Amino acid sequence: MEQTRQGHTAGPWTVGNSDNGRCCVWLAGNTEPHFGMGPDALWIDCNTEENANLVAAAPELLEALDLAEAKLRAMAREFERPYFTDRYGDGPQMRAIADKAAAAIAKARGGV
Repeated sequence: MEQTRQGHTAGPWTVGNSDNGRCCVWLAGNTEPHFGMGPDALWIDCNTEENANLVAAAPELLEALDLAEAKLRAMAREFERPYFTDRYGDGPQMRAIADKAAAAIAKARGGV
């Protein structure tokens, strides 16, 4: 199981059903989950397909959010210049969105 520098399991994750019909995700390249697999198995019972899809997308979502937060902060600095502030005033709004992104990133990495 490959882990990223942040400690979570890197994916890619596959969405499907266990042999008892539970919607699960498992690491690509591993076998599908079977009823009674032990706790060290590389799969997660997600209960619903919607949950499974979200879990499967989580590594890519976290990576995209990291990139978006950095770009928003850079853009906010540009929009705080007098020319842009007078015309658009978007710097504070971009910084607020970046702060929400940072909070979600922290939560995903075990922060509050």
